[in-house]
Amino acid sequence: MKDYLDRAKEQWDALPQVSVEPSGIIPRISRLAQLAHMRGDAVLQEFQLTRGEAELLFLLTRTGRPMTPSEIAADLLTSAAGTTKRIAKLVDAGLVIRTVNPLDGRGALIDPTPAASVLVHRVLAATAQHEAEMIAHLPEAVRIQLAGHLRALLSGLEAQDGSPG
Repeated sequence: MKDYLDRAKEQWDALPQVSVEPSGIIPRISRLAQLAHMRGDAVLQEFQLTRGEAELLFLLTRTGRPMTPSEIAADLLTSAAGTTKRIAKLVDAGLVIRTVNPLDGRGALIDPTPAASVLVHRVLAATAQHEAEMIAHLPEAVRIQLAGHLRALLSGLEAQDGSPG
């Protein structure tokens, strides 16, 4: 069965002056990410959240502790400005609170509100259902093997970049 990238490679192969010989792994991961984000964003819209806002709420909920904006940005691989914008929107929505960091009077700590905790559990359930539907056509053994290969690739890249893992 051919996918989008197989068809694109065939088109490039028809141009003798261009060689696209890479394995197709990274382009496929990129395309999968785009499709997953588009479909996942539709699920998040039902909760009036963007992907970035949901990821921030998920992070705060799973760590179970207040975090500084810098910690949030580093963990989510986002810019300081983008993180600040998301935090401000979530503060306005009553989903996070910003308090003065007692260890650094100039800094802030971000913590989810009780309303965020309720919302996060609803969003997680909808997201998990959506993701299960997206991969339902893959046999369980393939899903397990694919997850292992992707884990190896991601952990290797994170180790190279010093990204949080």
